[in-house]
Amino acid sequence: MTTKNNNAIYMRLLTETVFTNDREWNWWILKHGMKHKQLYVYINIADGKKGVVDYYSPRTEKFLSQAKKVLGSKRYYRYQGNYYYYTSAKRYGNRYYMWWSMTGVIDILKDVLIVILAVWLLLIITSPFYIEPIAKRLAQPIQDLDNNVNKLPKETQKTLSVPAWPHEVHDLTENFNHLLVRLYQQNQKEKDFVNNAAHELKTPIATIKSHVQLIKRRGKTNPQIIDKSLTYIASEVEHMNQLIEELLILARTAQKLELQKEKLDLEVLTFELLESLPLKQKIKVIGQGSILADREALRHILENLLTNAGKYAPADSEIEITIAERSWTITNHGPMINENDQAHLFERFFRGADVRGKIKGTGLGLAIVAQLAHRNALKVEVTSTRKATSFTIVQSEI
Repeated sequence: MTTKNNNAIYMRLLTETVFTNDREWNWWILKHGMKHKQLYVYINIADGKKGVVDYYSPRTEKFLSQAKKVLGSKRYYRYQGNYYYYTSAKRYGNRYYMWWSMTGVIDILKDVLIVILAVWLLLIITSPFYIEPIAKRLAQPIQDLDNNVNKLPKETQKTLSVPAWPHEVHDLTENFNHLLVRLYQQNQKEKDFVNNAAHELKTPIATIKSHVQLIKRRGKTNPQIIDKSLTYIASEVEHMNQLIEELLILARTAQKLELQKEKLDLEVLTFELLESLPLKQKIKVIGQGSILADREALRHILENLLTNAGKYAPADSEIEITIAERSWTITNHGPMINENDQAHLFERFFRGADVRGKIKGTGLGLAIVAQLAHRNALKVEVTSTRKATSFTIVQSEI
């Protein structure tokens, strides 16, 4: 581009000058310094008196006889090992031809390439002396993190020490610590779940076993014992069956990856459930509305809450169901749930001290409600007074 610009400047000066004889041409050459090898000029002037007159700058005729185009290019020529940029112009019937040397530019480019090559070789030679320490310094926090991870016990609540530098490793360690805490908490929940499930199953199994042994020992001599023991066994088998079914529901809802959410009519769904549930109390349904949820999941939620209301409310009382847009509330007039128990209502196998041993249950119903509600972006709210207890399902997001 530099050569092209210089060429254009000289070409403009050349085309703006009128030459009538050799003296004017030679004077123009001296004035513009064209006696060097940087520039070759040839012009063809249409003179009315002399016809066509050719003017050459010094050594241009020899240049034209020996210069060769570079690989068939129209713009670049080679002469005596040097490269030239060619341009031409036409004005008032006159033709102008100019070849500008690119030797200076190419020499600069060669010097730049030599410097780059020298620096590159220097970097290659010296790189082992500084790249390795830098790499070790950068990798040391990651190496420390790896060592600390390997030293952690399999089951621990401890977290990794967080390095201040570099920021990427700092953020990675913090996120890893959050993951460790969540994994530990999840592991503890699974342990508690297994222990509680085993504990809940031991009781009915022990009861069944003891009655079977009683029948074996005394059934022949005391036939009345058989009917009584079979009644207890049937009751415990029913309790175990309910417990296993609810455990399976918890497992299935935890493993289900996608929910088929749809807009459900709460009034219609409520009446469908009431027809299938044997509730003793009088039911009052008020209002109407819809909610966005998975149909199967919402049925489980409402069924569990309806069953609980019928279980804990007096048989001669009234259960009220209030429906609104994106909310469903069931109110019963059973015993009050104290504040301490309210904080643990949705934990697996939790049963309040006031009802434990008095009213049959597995302690999984509300845990299922909480898990399904969370999966469906629903909130479960509880209020309890001496007069009534209410459970409300609210759509927390659309």
